[in-house]
Amino acid sequence: MNLKQKIIDYSKTLGIDAIGFTTPDIPYEDVKEYLNFLAEKNYGDMTWLETRAELRLNPLKLHPPTKTIIMIGVNYFDNNKPQYDYEISIYANQQLDYHSWVWEKAKKLAEFIDSMGEQSRYFVDSAPIMERVFAKKTNIGWQGKHTCIVSRKFGSWLFLGSILTSLEIEPDSPHKNMCGSCTKCIDACPTSALTPYKLDVVKCLSYLSIEHKGEIPQELQDKFGNKVFGCDDCLKACHFNKFTVQSNHSEVAYNEKFPKSLNELSSLNENSFATIFKKTPIKRLGLKNLLRNVAIAMKNKNK
Repeated sequence: MNLKQKIIDYSKTLGIDAIGFTTPDIPYEDVKEYLNFLAEKNYGDMTWLETRAELRLNPLKLHPPTKTIIMIGVNYFDNNKPQYDYEISIYANQQLDYHSWVWEKAKKLAEFIDSMGEQSRYFVDSAPIMERVFAKKTNIGWQGKHTCIVSRKFGSWLFLGSILTSLEIEPDSPHKNMCGSCTKCIDACPTSALTPYKLDVVKCLSYLSIEHKGEIPQELQDKFGNKVFGCDDCLKACHFNKFTVQSNHSEVAYNEKFPKSLNELSSLNENSFATIFKKTPIKRLGLKNLLRNVAIAMKNKNK
């Protein structure tokens, strides 16, 4: 058995649903696109996208011995989410923040590789790595027109992690882009923030409801509908979601502690917020910005 297959087989024992291998170089067209994005300064409050650009464009600065980048994918689709009078992104209504439990899988796989005498570093959205760029260089999937990775097996519902390793492994051939002429994700965007393969960040409801720290522009508040954390509209619209399968990871089960209505959300205080959302992605949003989003959703509901 070759090393690549050995790593693939071991990843399955860790509950990793998809794995791909690529080189640490970033294609010229992706570098150019990123530099143009920075020049347009369309990143809103996410200034780290510019201040850490050098690391994003050169992963060897994070881990000089890197010869291979291993991308892992973990299916987080859960068809059993309860229906409330508010919406949060599927990834956020879970038992645990995915950063912790997917990170643990990446850690164990990196330790397995390092047991062969290699040097590795592993990340799950915890370093300035262009995860989607590297993922689309593998056979995990392709970058859809909504800018996220699409899988033939898991649709748009994969958490990504990366392992930078000194082990030299034959890279995958990139997965064919299968979006074709479809524009379902673009048509589904409430704020028209999407054009093919490009996102207008400051109009995106995920950005506005999570990353943006100030007031929401009045002209976009009506577009929120009942969303209070994130937006899955473009992901849900993807044609390839017909291939999705229920995740078998217990961590993605919905969190029963979550309030069941906008009214309950609106009555949270600092203590109840910290207790309910402990160890979930919503915790880092903070009570102030959650209540900001809740107020917009309640206003929309009462129109």
